[in-house]
Amino acid sequence: MLAKLHHMQYDEVKFILQSFFEHADEDEHMNFETFRKFLARALCVQHDLPSGIEKEAYMASKGEGRAFDMMGFLSWYQVNMFRLASLVASPKHRASDSLVQRLAGELNLSFAQVDALKSKFDSYDLDKSGEIEASEFEDMMRQMMGISATAPLPADRLKKFWTEIDRNCDGGIDFGEFLRWYKKYFSEGASCPAEAFYSAYNPTELRRKSIRGLQQALQQVQ
Repeated sequence: MLAKLHHMQYDEVKFILQSFFEHADEDEHMNFETFRKFLARALCVQHDLPSGIEKEAYMASKGEGRAFDMMGFLSWYQVNMFRLASLVASPKHRASDSLVQRLAGELNLSFAQVDALKSKFDSYDLDKSGEIEASEFEDMMRQMMGISATAPLPADRLKKFWTEIDRNCDGGIDFGEFLRWYKKYFSEGASCPAEAFYSAYNPTELRRKSIRGLQQALQQVQ
């Protein structure tokens, strides 16, 4: 509803909402300092924003009392998004944008979708090397699958995940590899990519596929 109302991409609005709930208190309120952190997160920047922009956005987002006006913020964002692009972009951010733009074109995805996934990928890349290494991989899979740090995650399962994603077998997962893997399983309609990938190794599902294949072969012979 909000995306249609403000003529924005669904994933872009979703990312802004997720950023808001990460920073708002239980009553969905934010003071100015918290708002500054939310704004930086929503705009995917790691450097300070001009104070005038922060104050302008904050004033547009103030509802009655301490309430946050999401409609007001999205209206401000929609009007100012092109101005914001030039204000917040650092050289590193521009390089990231170039990568996002290229992959979005290759995989027929929107810029907003790929940009949101790039932020997710960067959050797993703890040493900011541009790749997910083996030491970071288990934490990424646990977060994606909702498995606690103390719950068992079999080594053979991790190896299958790694082999599936690291397509060039160079010992690291770059964003392109991550994005192709994520798109493949997300597009199949599963509630999350990890669940869809897990089902691909489920013995019951493998038996069903084998039976279907045998039935199709018999039909061709007949």
